[in-house]
Amino acid sequence: MKLGFGVTIAIFASTVLSLVPSNRCGDRTNAREKRNVGTLNWAGAAIPAPPDGSTFATVIATFVVPTIDPPTMTPGTAVSIWVGIDGYNPLSPPVVQAGVDVEYASDGTQIYRSWTEEEEPEDTGFAIAGGDIVTVQVTGSAGSDEATALFTINGVQQDPIQFFPSDGPQSQINGQKIEWVIERLPGEGKLGGSPSLLNFGTITLTDCAGSTAMTAASSFPQNGDVIDMEGADGNGVSAKTTLVGADGSDNIVITWQMS
Repeated sequence: MKLGFGVTIAIFASTVLSLVPSNRCGDRTNAREKRNVGTLNWAGAAIPAPPDGSTFATVIATFVVPTIDPPTMTPGTAVSIWVGIDGYNPLSPPVVQAGVDVEYASDGTQIYRSWTEEEEPEDTGFAIAGGDIVTVQVTGSAGSDEATALFTINGVQQDPIQFFPSDGPQSQINGQKIEWVIERLPGEGKLGGSPSLLNFGTITLTDCAGSTAMTAASSFPQNGDVIDMEGADGNGVSAKTTLVGADGSDNIVITWQMS
């Protein structure tokens, strides 16, 4: 999540395809076929292009916020869970995103926060705790410089938040990509500098979907790339992604792994 961090990532099919600097986004080629992808900072799924002649306008998912459990977790670790539009390519406009951060800070402080992404992440002010059931929806029209985030927490819909993804030359929404992601936060991260991935166990993103602007046609994770998070040193896997459900389409299970 969060703009402004230069992250070096790698994309893998069976071999390394590219290694480029990126602005909080996983690089990929323009191929339309589904792929298994590896990055250093993301796990989850992404759809790299909408149906022909359309643009993405909405992305949504529901998840249970991980609970920090000191006996099983290490201080100085964090994880971010979010949905977004655009960004899944270093040449595209910045990702338009909203989600939840969980940090077990180095001093033992436990931090839960919900946010939207502007020039810097903005706290929504909504109370979040471990175990909460959260639905996050991001909506934005192609050509607009404004997006809307809608949080539902334990069945209670919060006030919509209008936010502005960026004020740079690529400030307008493109609507060409959508993502459902858990992220390893950069070492200089926003919550207190947690460089390591929180041992979150398993995070399941349910009812994952995106819709297009004109036809409201739905897209699901099975239509895109499945993303695994590589180990911080480029070896092993830190988070493994599986698509599940009656048709394998709308639920994403991400499992933390010792790498």
